[in-house]
Amino acid sequence: YPEAEAGVRLAHSLSVRNITDYISLTESSGVAKVEAPPNFVGRTINELGTSHRTRINLLLIKRGRQLIVAPHYEERIEPGDVLILVGPDSEISSFMNPGRELPQ
Repeated sequence: YPEAEAGVRLAHSLSVRNITDYISLTESSGVAKVEAPPNFVGRTINELGTSHRTRINLLLIKRGRQLIVAPHYEERIEPGDVLILVGPDSEISSFMNPGRELPQ
């Protein structure tokens, strides 16, 4: 049902900051395409805490025309990066929360 899918995408783009696209995998999980917020820039993937601190996995980074598939934990986020995340909707939402405390 294309209308239902469009509704899910719209709901996620309104509820989660920086989401530019979303694919629902289950009722409560999906794949989100998000623009890296300013507080992520200069941080490594390890510092952001994907995988080992959350149930979110960073599948790839789109940097200009380059795709970094399964990025290394030492990869630093750069301005303009687009992140493809997979995981529970609630964790994607809290991960993208601009007020969230990032590990030091």
